[in-house]
Amino acid sequence: MAATAAIGLAASLAVGFAAISSNDRIAQLAFVKKASESFEAIQTQVRGANDALFTLRDLLDAAERPVTLSEFQFFAERLRERFPGLRDTGWAPRVTRAGRESFEAAVRMTGVPDYRIWERDKSGQRIPPADREFYFPILYPVPAAIAPKVLGVNIAFEPVRTRAVLHAIETREPATTPPLQLVSGKGLIDGFLSFLPVFGKDSVPGEPRGIVYGVFEIAPLIENILAAALPGDVGAYLYDPEKPAATQLIHWHPAGGQAGLAVPTRQELLAEPHWESSLRMADQTWGVVFVPNHADWFGRLAPGLIPFGIGLLITTMIEAYLLVSMRRTLELERLTQELRVTAKTLAERGEKLTYLARHDPLTGLRNRTGFAEDTHQFVARHPDQTRLAVLMLDLDRFKSVNDTFGHAAGDLLLCQVAQRLRRHLSGQDIAARLGGDEFVIVQSQDSQPAAAEMLANRLVEALCAPYRIFNAEVEIGVSIGISICGGAGLDIDSMLRRADRALYSAKLGGRGIWHLSVADDVPLAPDHAVA
Repeated sequence: MAATAAIGLAASLAVGFAAISSNDRIAQLAFVKKASESFEAIQTQVRGANDALFTLRDLLDAAERPVTLSEFQFFAERLRERFPGLRDTGWAPRVTRAGRESFEAAVRMTGVPDYRIWERDKSGQRIPPADREFYFPILYPVPAAIAPKVLGVNIAFEPVRTRAVLHAIETREPATTPPLQLVSGKGLIDGFLSFLPVFGKDSVPGEPRGIVYGVFEIAPLIENILAAALPGDVGAYLYDPEKPAATQLIHWHPAGGQAGLAVPTRQELLAEPHWESSLRMADQTWGVVFVPNHADWFGRLAPGLIPFGIGLLITTMIEAYLLVSMRRTLELERLTQELRVTAKTLAERGEKLTYLARHDPLTGLRNRTGFAEDTHQFVARHPDQTRLAVLMLDLDRFKSVNDTFGHAAGDLLLCQVAQRLRRHLSGQDIAARLGGDEFVIVQSQDSQPAAAEMLANRLVEALCAPYRIFNAEVEIGVSIGISICGGAGLDIDSMLRRADRALYSAKLGGRGIWHLSVADDVPLAPDHAVA
């Protein structure tokens, strides 16, 4: 009897520990899956908040005339409604040292009699601006109620903000300050500033017209994002990895069972089950640690304690063990299958990315990278190929279509041009879109330059035919430059340069025509000029 009791107890202990271990593993896998999926959703919504300033930049870029204060405030208020953490925003034009006085006078003439550019000292008091090469004074503050407090302040008056502004100008992308304490009507709050330069329609290299900025309050911004993306049984600890451990905390969002508890340190969370990743906030990187609800975590382990109450009934204990093991095995198989599906999805995305790296996403033709790879492979296979032609194509009057019907119409027109090109190419020809309305074709035929001339004539006729764009008939033209490999050595780069010069000659010749450029030892077609 004692032996039976001992065997039953031993079996109970073994089954209990096995069940606890299995439950723990399943709970960990489920938590990691839940945390990783939540992280993707959080990163997407953070990216949306980061991109909020693009709406204001597009407004300033697209306007045919200067945007008024009321127009700017209307769009900015809509953004503040969409993003609860966007406390303030505004427009700060670039003002040079030499133009400062005339700028201030011009603003005062608009009905702001006391307008001056100013800065703050370390205690937050207003002071005259330092002598700087340029300033970014706030001209359009939103909401309007904060105008008396910020109108005219140079947003780049201290080193942290200056670095963020200059980085935004250099990259032409949003740049943010690290988390810092901001002054508000409620006292000091945790937040950060985000800056985006405005260069205007042409977006040519040079200095920006100004900066659109946003002042984000961390708590409402992050809580709004987490409320939509994070399950209630998962907590999130956001921290700044650039700061010392004692001051790293940005925001703590406890899980349901952790509300009301003291804020833990990152080291304490890392000592428990967790999942950690990095969150991109514009050009800044924040760390985030996800932790499970410990009350729920231990609740999942409770079924593993059931075998301890069964006692010495060894047969029942074995059956219970088998049942628990089967259920855990099925759960692990389900999770494994999900991981396989995820791996397959990642592989498919990798193939898609590989395709997009070599092809133009709009027309499906090769892009510059794909064109360079294919032509270099061709040269490697046929180093002595002498019957090769390069045709450079540039669409005539394409810009007027864009300006008249919009970029969507222009994109549709480029797709139709690509379709017409394909219909006139052979299987061994290489076609690519180099960017904008510029295309290139590499033709391999024995009868050069006659084959290239015939192809050019067909393309001019095909591409000049009318197009149907959004129920409107559109006509454009095409100019073509042709170069022929006339010697024993095959140099694609040289042929591209000669074809480009021939294209320039075609443009000068009146557009809608083609010009031929060949090496000195190959005779020209009698009816066409040499580029």
